[in-house]
Amino acid sequence: PMSNASPVRWLQISDLHFDDVEGWERRALLDAMLRHLEEFAAEHPIDLVFVTGDIANRGRRGEYDQAHRFLNRLCEVLHLDPSTHLFVVPGNHDVDRGRISRAATSILAGLNDEAAIGDTFADESAMRLLGTRLSEFYAFTERLLGPARAWHPERPWRVDVVDVRGVSLALLQLNSAWASGTSDDRGNLLVGEPQARAALEEGARAALRVALL
Repeated sequence: PMSNASPVRWLQISDLHFDDVEGWERRALLDAMLRHLEEFAAEHPIDLVFVTGDIANRGRRGEYDQAHRFLNRLCEVLHLDPSTHLFVVPGNHDVDRGRISRAATSILAGLNDEAAIGDTFADESAMRLLGTRLSEFYAFTERLLGPARAWHPERPWRVDVVDVRGVSLALLQLNSAWASGTSDDRGNLLVGEPQARAALEEGARAALRVALL
């Protein structure tokens, strides 16, 4: 059923690492990127944009303000509506490490197996406590994508089903930074089985499932 469909084109970017102050080097690079994409999209329209982690550098409001401006400009250049065609997932740099409490650290220390992870997912108060470290990311998604598509700490995954060029796509967006808590997260980012299973089930009816993390 997909053989006669036009190609679906998506743009994936990551590791933007916006900082509090936008230097001229970053502006020059991003402006050049926007010019290039505008020229490319004029001949090869892009349908969707995926931003896969490390949008900010330290999870601060000022960093997300810059990201908000840039991603709106990007969608404008590509003639896309961010509320329907832009999809974002957090990375470990989207965590504000100044907001990691001792209580949250104790919860993280107990995440030793899938049963413990499942119990934590089922405990909304624990998830809200862990979500404090990503509070600016969550607020950013509400400003950028709208309340209906904003991320929330109680659900470290999102599934959006979109129809593009006659193809039904389920976009499985997985938050691998919900348990990020140390200064060095190498090898310690976490997607639990309940998280992945729920996302797969929610996107089961689509012709194609794409996971973003």
